[in-house]
Amino acid sequence: MQKKDHLSIFRYIVSLFFLMITISLISSCGSSDLLQKIDSISALQPETRSETVSAADTDRFSDAHEESEEATDESDDSLYYYYHWLDTEQKQLYMTILKGYQDLDTDIRLDTDKFQLVSLVEMVLNDHPELFWIDASYKYSVYPSYVVFHPEYTCDAAKKEQRREEIDCAADEILNTLSQETSDYSKIRRVFEYLIDTVSYNPNAEDNQNIFSSLVMKESVCAGYAKATQYLLQKAGIPCIYVTGTITDGGSHAWNIVRCDGNYYQVDTTFGASSYTNPETEIQQIEIPHELTYNYAYLCCNDDILYRDRTVSEYEIPLPECSLDDYNYYIMNGICYNTLSSEVTDAIARSISSGETYWQCQFSSYEAFEEMTIQLQEGLYGNMILEHFRSGSFHTYYSCDPKTLTIKMWY
Repeated sequence: MQKKDHLSIFRYIVSLFFLMITISLISSCGSSDLLQKIDSISALQPETRSETVSAADTDRFSDAHEESEEATDESDDSLYYYYHWLDTEQKQLYMTILKGYQDLDTDIRLDTDKFQLVSLVEMVLNDHPELFWIDASYKYSVYPSYVVFHPEYTCDAAKKEQRREEIDCAADEILNTLSQETSDYSKIRRVFEYLIDTVSYNPNAEDNQNIFSSLVMKESVCAGYAKATQYLLQKAGIPCIYVTGTITDGGSHAWNIVRCDGNYYQVDTTFGASSYTNPETEIQQIEIPHELTYNYAYLCCNDDILYRDRTVSEYEIPLPECSLDDYNYYIMNGICYNTLSSEVTDAIARSISSGETYWQCQFSSYEAFEEMTIQLQEGLYGNMILEHFRSGSFHTYYSCDPKTLTIKMWY
């Protein structure tokens, strides 16, 4: 017998041996029992599993942020405020949600419960204004030891990339300008003024809950203003927090808390856009000096000023306290007064005599603010304006804001 025949016989015997073992295993389990076990295992799996981000990926995310912070002198804090407060396990879940959003996943498995899911989704969206393709509504499936998150999107992959290019193009102009600014405050002020100049408030604007509406369409509501402020400042390396709450005698609202030279300040770009109407018609828009279209009372102010007209939402993570007023526009420019004295009237007279067409100030006490408001209503400044104003016909207007204790006059 040839060697080749011996090898064939050997292979046949081995195959027969393994076949007998397989038959034995099946008969001992029973085919129906085996099928039942396979079904029970399948029932525990989500319909679709998204890729889970490992702890190493989370570390890389954190390291990348630290490198960015070092480049912007913010090495002790993160550009992503809510993420920064989480523990290692929560950061991993946060990153799983973020990656699922970026990949347009419709099923994201998370080893947590529905309560932490809801909290983490809010944190991810509050940290990342660049996620313009996310729908606010979503669903989730609850299992004994995990949940499957089902996000909804306003864009498919192609539309998402197209809009991202439009956003990048629209933001390039202001970002190039910010790169030339040397201080945190000047960057924050430049973004504040840019959005006020280029975006119109329109409650009917499409996509008004994201940055596409404000940066590209140039029409939005408070969410669009606040997320655009956050997006541009994050690009400039300045930590900026997205905050929500309720306006007194009003509806829900969104604004920001920014970090400037190591301290935190309130910024409300939406309320920073001033508009005025003619009291006689209550419709006709009054033409005013461009400088007065900015309500600087809402630029880098403290909690005392901002929380006079609103209540902040309840957050699991505490928001930073904003107690300083060193970047208050009126204090910085020497036009914040404690009392209504000759110092105020002299300042108005100098403004008019020098040919300026407007004057503004802020009072640190409500009593002084109220006193000047009454004097304006009674026309006590009329003669002074006539005495100092250049020849020719003119109209005078004023605006008094009891929330910020600011007064503006233009002529």
